[in-house]
Amino acid sequence: MIKRFNKIISILFTGLLLLSVYAVPAFAWSEHELILMPMYQSMPEVAKAKPVKAETLGSFLVSEGKGLERVLKSDEEWNRINLKNYRPLPDALLFKASVDPKEAIKRFCDAVRISDRYYYALYIRQMPGAPSTRAAIVKGSGITYLKDLSDIDDKAYLRLFPGEHVSVMDVLGTASDEPDLGIDIGLFADNNTEQGKKLNFGKQPFGNPNLEYSSQAPFHMGFYHEASIVYALAGFLKETYPEYRIHQFKVLSEYAFQTGHDYWGWRFMGWGIHYLSDISMPYHAVVLPGVSAAKMLWINTKSMAGMDQAKKDAVQLVSNRHGALEKYQKYATRNEYARKDRGNVLTTMVKTAAQVPVYNDNVPRDNVSKMAAKHAKETDDALVECMPQKYVSDPKVEFNDLPGTDRILDTVTKAKGQQCIDKMNALIGELFKPAGIYCRSYIEAILKGK
Repeated sequence: MIKRFNKIISILFTGLLLLSVYAVPAFAWSEHELILMPMYQSMPEVAKAKPVKAETLGSFLVSEGKGLERVLKSDEEWNRINLKNYRPLPDALLFKASVDPKEAIKRFCDAVRISDRYYYALYIRQMPGAPSTRAAIVKGSGITYLKDLSDIDDKAYLRLFPGEHVSVMDVLGTASDEPDLGIDIGLFADNNTEQGKKLNFGKQPFGNPNLEYSSQAPFHMGFYHEASIVYALAGFLKETYPEYRIHQFKVLSEYAFQTGHDYWGWRFMGWGIHYLSDISMPYHAVVLPGVSAAKMLWINTKSMAGMDQAKKDAVQLVSNRHGALEKYQKYATRNEYARKDRGNVLTTMVKTAAQVPVYNDNVPRDNVSKMAAKHAKETDDALVECMPQKYVSDPKVEFNDLPGTDRILDTVTKAKGQQCIDKMNALIGELFKPAGIYCRSYIEAILKGK
């Protein structure tokens, strides 16, 4: 009987594995800098901060190498004690100071476990509609090594030079989106990179390790609120790392401020904010929104019995809905920002915070991700109601292959009417709200230790 039970569990586990390992969409929210800018503008400590001098990463690391040895060692000890399911950094990769900027960057990337292929260039994003006298325009290929630049080259970036004064709003806003440009890619043992083989993250827990953007997903998703049976059958869903990144960059931001490197204080802060806001997206907080644990298990049981179509359909629909929500949010946010519609629900909700709680290290899991999970079914239902059927309800369609999705606002208006535009905007505004509250709390906590 026990052997038979174990075999059944093994079959269910295999099925759940197949259901969960799909081509995870690369991003959660698009346009992090535009989403969060109204909140930054409402904070005097950010909006009125004096401009800071741009500084290369190599310069910062060489200048503060010995102190960073201590800070990063202490942070690793904290990670091992406090983070659940944490895979420790190999002791040999603990940061060691160097007087050579290139060597210092290489050691830092290994110690912090971020990509050693990313350029860490000096640049800011030019916000839509903002005038600029700068001539130093830089394309995505001057910022990142990634091959797919489709979501990068439709933005305007401006190169910075060491010692150049730059506004805090520009540094923080740009950094809020930066982790999507390649910081977390290629870090697992099966990602075909030399760095990934030595960082001790093991094999990529979910997603397709052969897809360029897929390997960043475990750092930008936090599945903290699934049913116990889901974790029992698919323990790999616990292997997510936003808490690691959020705490790590908080520590680095505080240290940069304390040592007078304010540019890197704001830039590290922006990086941490990215992960904190990412897990406010329901499709990054729940593995299959709209699919209950019981239905998930039933689909997989059918799959193991040779009836595979229900599993394929469920995965495709969730992937399409994730993509449709992200695409809609991207263009809705750009639209309102370009129109300077600061009274729109997309912008008012993120800066509305009657009472900002004191930040603590449980916030990502217990507050932000939990609120996203709570809204998961509502979000899934709204997409079915308000999006064209072929976008979100046809499992034979791959959303990312559909033409004209950059005109999604017009398409939704024509197909579903202004009432659906209003409903989607209100929903997304509500989803932005925890990001606004707790990113504000995160900023205040860092600046308090400045």
